[in-house]
Amino acid sequence: MRYTFYLSLLLALIWGGCEPTPDRRPGDGADDTSQPTDVVPTDPEADYIVGDDRFGHIKPGMTLVEIRDYYGEENIRKTDIPVGEGMTEPGAELYPDSRNTAAILVYPDGKVRRVSTTAPDGQWHTQGDVRVGTSLQVVEAANDAPFELAGFAWDYGGTTTDWKGGSMPERVQLRFRQTDDSRLPDALMGDRLIMSDDEAMRAHTFEVKEIFVQF
Repeated sequence: MRYTFYLSLLLALIWGGCEPTPDRRPGDGADDTSQPTDVVPTDPEADYIVGDDRFGHIKPGMTLVEIRDYYGEENIRKTDIPVGEGMTEPGAELYPDSRNTAAILVYPDGKVRRVSTTAPDGQWHTQGDVRVGTSLQVVEAANDAPFELAGFAWDYGGTTTDWKGGSMPERVQLRFRQTDDSRLPDALMGDRLIMSDDEAMRAHTFEVKEIFVQF
């Protein structure tokens, strides 16, 4: 009898341990504090960050093929990209015909050379939330210092050339356009270097026209 009792108890324990665990999801019960281990929180804005080592998910050394594989063939369109002085180079558009469109140029070996955007309503942004359309004063605040840029009214006019030790990522460059209607003085025109806090600059208003990174 005693043997039969212990045998029955052992079998009950074995069967109990083999019963399937109820399928429970986080939040199913008030005492459930478990978290899924295969879910990584994502921030949609993080997909559009521009910095020293990235333009979104495009990074130094990536080829156009790798970029296409990551973003999907439907989001990449090969085309000629304007590079200034009326010239173009073979490249591609990321997210063509959308508010987040960006232009990609590559080196002869196929690796990414430059990525840029002029999309006025896009999500691309640098630190300090600098975007296309951001004012020069806000960019100065994001940089924590005045910066140097090229004079206006030529192919490379209004392009940042030196952040002067500020906080903006070194590889990130911006191109500005004038937003007021008054005529710019000669001191701000042509192939010359000017400071963003120059007295002549303060007499006018400017905003970001283009954000780009060169790898």
